[in-house]
Amino acid sequence: MKISPNASNAGMRFFAVLTASATLAIATLVSASSSHQVEQLDSLVVPRTSHVATALSDGRILITGGRDSAGNLVAVSEIFDPETQTSTSSATLATARVDHTATRLADGRVLVAGGTGDSGPLSSAEIFDPANPDAGFQVIPSTMTAARARHTATLLSNGPVLIAGGEGTGTAEIFDPTTELFSPTLWNLNMPRSGHTATLFTDDSVLLAGGSTNSMELFTPSDQRFTLEAATMSGARTGHWALELSDTRVLFFEGDTDNTIDEFNPVTDTITPKGSLGTHATSATLLVNGKVFVLGSDVAGLYDANAVPPTPPFIAFNETSVPGSSILPRNGQSATELPGDKKILISGGADTNNLFMGMALFNPARIWTDRDDYYPDEPVILSGSGWIANEAVYLYAVDNETQRWEYGTTITADASGAFAVDPYFIVELRHLGVQFHVTAVGAQSAMQADVYFTDNVTGILYENSGRTIKRDAFAWGATVYLGAAFNGQSGNRCYKVEWVNPSNVVVQTAQFEPNTLADSFLVPSSGPSGIWQVKLYEATANGPCSGATFPSTPTQTLTFDVARAVVIGALADNYVDLKNPSTVQNAAGTTLIVAKKSGTDEQINRLSPGASPTLRR
Repeated sequence: MKISPNASNAGMRFFAVLTASATLAIATLVSASSSHQVEQLDSLVVPRTSHVATALSDGRILITGGRDSAGNLVAVSEIFDPETQTSTSSATLATARVDHTATRLADGRVLVAGGTGDSGPLSSAEIFDPANPDAGFQVIPSTMTAARARHTATLLSNGPVLIAGGEGTGTAEIFDPTTELFSPTLWNLNMPRSGHTATLFTDDSVLLAGGSTNSMELFTPSDQRFTLEAATMSGARTGHWALELSDTRVLFFEGDTDNTIDEFNPVTDTITPKGSLGTHATSATLLVNGKVFVLGSDVAGLYDANAVPPTPPFIAFNETSVPGSSILPRNGQSATELPGDKKILISGGADTNNLFMGMALFNPARIWTDRDDYYPDEPVILSGSGWIANEAVYLYAVDNETQRWEYGTTITADASGAFAVDPYFIVELRHLGVQFHVTAVGAQSAMQADVYFTDNVTGILYENSGRTIKRDAFAWGATVYLGAAFNGQSGNRCYKVEWVNPSNVVVQTAQFEPNTLADSFLVPSSGPSGIWQVKLYEATANGPCSGATFPSTPTQTLTFDVARAVVIGALADNYVDLKNPSTVQNAAGTTLIVAKKSGTDEQINRLSPGASPTLRR
């Protein structure tokens, strides 16, 4: 069988054609500031399980059928809008059903076919037109040639739909959207199949796999014949997933008692067993980056078919690696890729206590910074993971004061879909107190990730207790006042302050509870003169000072000059430019010299060396 896969279309499941050449990249620890990969959304209009989610042409998601919390079949449909991230009620099915298919046709309409109703398997079908929702679901006068449930419906390239299996004799039929008629295929399947998968290839042939059997057969539209494949899967599968990784790689994912995975090469007609996932999946969705998003009743994680030992192919999420992921595990849900930003919409389902669940979004891509707060002059290191291997990722930042796009650049992800920019940019003094919003957009994938962070706590030295006049030079006997500007998480932590003399001896220390950092220091009346330091240590975690731990390196170090007298407005030590009035003060703040313009602009007075003035900036 020399064919090239195009897209997988297996009934209720939605797959995308991808190239998978990346290894799994999940951070083991969440960095200081990270984009959110999991978003909890509101509930469905009708909480349900075992429904079908279909991506519409405009990017919205149509949800049909299923069962409610009382076990009743659901007739009302609803539509999820990615723009508002809400689901609203839509048209009502003429016949409530489950185990049906909902296939988007070439003209944008959706064909809902078969399934199980209150009285058993259904042969009826309905069509919904999203462009004319008020018309509701229109029952097709022509019924299918057989009642079917757990069948497949595959849209062929020229418009018709191949409907196969889901009944006891192995029949198939073609639906023509133009005439809205069903007609049996010229040949039947080689064996009955139910709960199988259907994979569409570029030549319009369709591979049917499994369905309570380990066999596969290929449908060719030119003669409408089903040909049994020589290769067989490693075991019988039903209710599994067929995921196309590339033209030569199709994964058959679970559907057996041992939760195994097979890889099929349609060019060489070979099956390669990939071992067991190690857990039972309730959905498996191929991501745009080539990995598989797996949900189970008690697990969520990523499977990477390209993982190289000792890295395991499946890594489960936890609240450290993917915060918020505890809301993802469930059964009976749908997990559908949004056509726009390639996030996965998880809708409905129930938890292990059979409590019905709402909706959530999972973003395969992630970006994070090395810190959530920065000082001026500190570099911002930006990292990313979950992107397509080797794709270009556009980066730009916006601060909440100027609202301008800044620091635009493009970085290329590596073979694992990861990147690191060191530095992305340097925080400037003008950024004091602002919040940054950095956006990353994949050029190939269209995935987007956003992270927010601020500059850090900023210690400031003042000459007055009201902390309104900044100063970094003080005379002997003067009082130095320390204040702070808090940003991000910095206000929620304890701080330790050390005052250090020019001999590098700590002469005063204190701790301050969150949001109370305000210290003062009386410079000794005899100095010494020189450069003094104020070292700020931020606790390693939010909370009170009781039990707080501090890093060995200061979070910020401030410096100030100490001398017998202070020159205010000097150009350099011991010089006063008479072009601009300057003042020399002693420790008590008494003015010793007032320099004013006189004679020529070039006139300069030199102070006596004994005054030891220092610069007030």
